[in-house]
Amino acid sequence: MPADVRDPGTGLVLRPFRATRYGPAVGDDIGTVTSPPYDVIDQETVGRLYDCHPYNVVRLILPRRFSHAPSYDEVRSRLQQWQRDEVLIRDDLPALYVYEYAVGERTVRGLVGALGLRDRTSATVLPHEDVMAGPVQDRAELIGSTGTNLEPILLVYDGNGAASDLADAVTDEDQLFSAVAPDDSRHTVWRITDPEALERVAADLAPRQALIADGHHRYAAYQQVQATVGGPDSDFGLALLVDQERYPLQLGPIHRVVSGIGLDDLVSGSADVAAAERFGEDATGARGAAANSEPGLAAFACTDGTTWVVVRAPRADNEIDTHVLHERLLPSLGVTEPQVRYVHDAEHAVQEARNHARLALLVNPPSVKSVAAAAEQGRSLPRKSTSFGPKPRMGLLMRTLQLP
Repeated sequence: MPADVRDPGTGLVLRPFRATRYGPAVGDDIGTVTSPPYDVIDQETVGRLYDCHPYNVVRLILPRRFSHAPSYDEVRSRLQQWQRDEVLIRDDLPALYVYEYAVGERTVRGLVGALGLRDRTSATVLPHEDVMAGPVQDRAELIGSTGTNLEPILLVYDGNGAASDLADAVTDEDQLFSAVAPDDSRHTVWRITDPEALERVAADLAPRQALIADGHHRYAAYQQVQATVGGPDSDFGLALLVDQERYPLQLGPIHRVVSGIGLDDLVSGSADVAAAERFGEDATGARGAAANSEPGLAAFACTDGTTWVVVRAPRADNEIDTHVLHERLLPSLGVTEPQVRYVHDAEHAVQEARNHARLALLVNPPSVKSVAAAAEQGRSLPRKSTSFGPKPRMGLLMRTLQLP
């Protein structure tokens, strides 16, 4: 293996790299300096993370959420200062890192490395969701300013091969570090540096496909930096690759909160609605009915925060519910993108509808099989169609880039 990643090669490539990670200045408090991914943190959580530790990674990944928002040049200065103070250190040798995290009773284990970037025609790294230009530009600016991949994207693949065997075997060896996060999730990291083992991982992964589970905007940002900044390091992006057969992630929904329309508009204002069933204030009944819809019909439990209606609309075999919602149902009502907010938690969506005179549309999650099928066909899902989980914590492993 080379001293560090340079050649992106062909096929599915996950190369060793020299991780940047928290060092002696943090001591045993690694868990308190981590955060969830940047795009699932609400403002209240940002404040808690900001206050819980002066070196929490949220100070790097979400500086613009604070009242006195620094530029990314200031983030670069902060990052450099942390490196000088050995808050952050960089490993001497390149490695693939085995990262295991446990949330409740579910344990996920995967490999963290430098992912060779691929365009969609290669059918190797498969995105499945559309992205928004603003967040892509934001993440690309962060990478370009700091010269660092601060957060790994998350990918899944069908494995059960040598790469997974080696990842499992290394957990019998001494760990690099472990941490317990404020949410009580448990995190442990090992590393693989043996050249023979790394070659076996590379050979096992090369012919495989990987599906982007979380991080479409970050992956698009990697590609934007590759195209606009250049340099060998920009041919790769930091990624966590999980064997979906051994450590399956769950696929959850992302709900919609829409402004400018009401329940009556939804029920009677669109020819795409095949049926509408009113449940009054029976939230449990509505959500249960929507979750058990008939084949060939997309179903949404809709509420203004008090009254509930289940709306059903035809769905083709190659579609998931968000296709129906964003390609036909909402456009037929004149709803445009600025009117739509994306909320991961159903109760928060209902509360927002109630408090702000909006409409919450609770969405059923698609199957992993349907998402993979759409990706292989080159069909994008509407943005924010999937939420794979549990999600890893950010801040445990970062990647420093040498950019021109």
